[in-house]
Amino acid sequence: MNQVIWKCKEAEERSIPKVKKKSRREYNNPWFNRQCQEAKVRSRRDWRKYRRQRKEDNRIRCNRTRNDYINIRRVSERNYENDIAIKVKKQPKLLHSHIRRKMSVNEQVTRQRKTEGAYTESDKKICEVLNASFHGVFTTKPERFPLIEEITLDERLSDIEVTAEEVMKQLTTLDATKAIGPEKLSPWIQKEAAQALSVPLAMIFNESLMSGELPSCWKEANVVPIFR
Repeated sequence: MNQVIWKCKEAEERSIPKVKKKSRREYNNPWFNRQCQEAKVRSRRDWRKYRRQRKEDNRIRCNRTRNDYINIRRVSERNYENDIAIKVKKQPKLLHSHIRRKMSVNEQVTRQRKTEGAYTESDKKICEVLNASFHGVFTTKPERFPLIEEITLDERLSDIEVTAEEVMKQLTTLDATKAIGPEKLSPWIQKEAAQALSVPLAMIFNESLMSGELPSCWKEANVVPIFR
């Protein structure tokens, strides 16, 4: 199984180009396409020209390109929202991410009250106060847990056979928007490469059923604690 994952990652690095994200928030908007970027470049160029030479024709050109840029941005954002409305039933995460992006506020805790009543502005002290508050709501676990009787099964599911067609059918129905697991293999890649992955995965499934053992990577999972 590890060799299959390694081969998929190798093909991903070789075939899928990497795109560097822009640091500015405006460039991170999904509706900010190439047309918006070109209009913004023209607007900035004319604005710099008008600052150097404050002539009437430069001012008119600067205002025109600025208004064109604003209109292009509005049209692009409106088209993106219309596209979300069309795809909302099949891809609801697009709508959720768009709403979160609209509601996101870049705020952070800069001052925290300690248990004794005083306030602190140190990042380290703020983390300690919050950690103590979170830790205080947890229930105390008993030191000794009841013993569970160990059950050993020697049965093998040798009468079950998994075919490559069945595996490919399941891979093609994967949700490409789901998060990746510990193997760092995107569901989108698994869905697109369903035909190539179906044969080796079917062999792994059948071998697992015959031997009664699971690959170690199948027992791994990403566990993230969430305070509620």
